[in-house]
Amino acid sequence: MAGCLLKMISILIPCFNSQTHLKQCIESALLQNVEKEIILLDDGSTDNTLSIAKEYPIKIHQREHKGFTETYNELFNLSKGDWIQYLDSDDYLSENKLEKQQQYLNTAEVLIGTTYVLEKDNIFKKFPTNKLLTELKLGIKYQTNCFLFSKQILNKLIEHHQILWKDILINHDTNLILDLIEINSLFALTPESIAYYRRRWCDKQLTNIYKNHDINTKERIAYIADNYKFNSFA
Repeated sequence: MAGCLLKMISILIPCFNSQTHLKQCIESALLQNVEKEIILLDDGSTDNTLSIAKEYPIKIHQREHKGFTETYNELFNLSKGDWIQYLDSDDYLSENKLEKQQQYLNTAEVLIGTTYVLEKDNIFKKFPTNKLLTELKLGIKYQTNCFLFSKQILNKLIEHHQILWKDILINHDTNLILDLIEINSLFALTPESIAYYRRRWCDKQLTNIYKNHDINTKERIAYIADNYKFNSFA
């Protein structure tokens, strides 16, 4: 928006044996025309992930393998930006993804962009809508890469739950969004900002592009849909 003060965005890249697509991931982060820091945390990779990462002017941290949850939480603790962009190491951002979302920084606490789901030669486009809970109830998933989070709202979430990313096996992204709904976060749609997500499971049916939510997540979605008045779109 006009007059929006520029704020630093932390692009956080969790890595574990990510050599195949890591170059495209990092290069897409470097192309973002915003004030930024790029932090990569190598979660004990045994392939060429670390040597590839060292080819680029980014902040690199390495440690023994601890898994998804600790990696995501540690990256957040390392960040210094006002806004947080998580970027999985086999995915990538459109060249102007963050520049587009930057226009909305003064309007909301969670920005939702468009996801292009990649599967071999197919692309499935998931555009954000203001029917977030309805879509979650249908089993539709919003991938973490399409979001831009204010650090302030994520810190508020930590105050409520003592942790940001919970130690659960699947549906981390959906449960984070449910947590944010519970604390009345203000969302805004930024459909012109695009993140590319590589599908990680085998399924030839493009219409089944979204993996079903586990039973606990389904029950939680239903509870929140019935008990929370969700009208938190800017």
